[in-house]
Amino acid sequence: DWLKPWYFWRKQGSKYFIIDGTTLDVVWEFKAGNFNGETEPPSLIEPMLVFRRENIFGNKKFSMRVKFNEKGAFHDISVECSSDGMDPVLEIRVDGKLAIEVKHLQ
Repeated sequence: DWLKPWYFWRKQGSKYFIIDGTTLDVVWEFKAGNFNGETEPPSLIEPMLVFRRENIFGNKKFSMRVKFNEKGAFHDISVECSSDGMDPVLEIRVDGKLAIEVKHLQ
């Protein structure tokens, strides 16, 4: 099943694809989207993956360098899951600064 643009016509939704035996879940929500006064966001020349779901057992850390817009600087993004102890924690850091912390993971 190829990625077709009409999957994303709705302001919010989800779709899953199976690519090379791996399931890819795509979720979007554009209800509060602000596209500089335009009705649609500018088209991307090269789309990028911004989220990947992983089932994590034990401690894991993923790091990557990304640009949030075409003219912006690169940023270091790290996602770390610590399952030590009774209360697992997920942390997302941007340029080393804690951006999101999720506690009480199940």
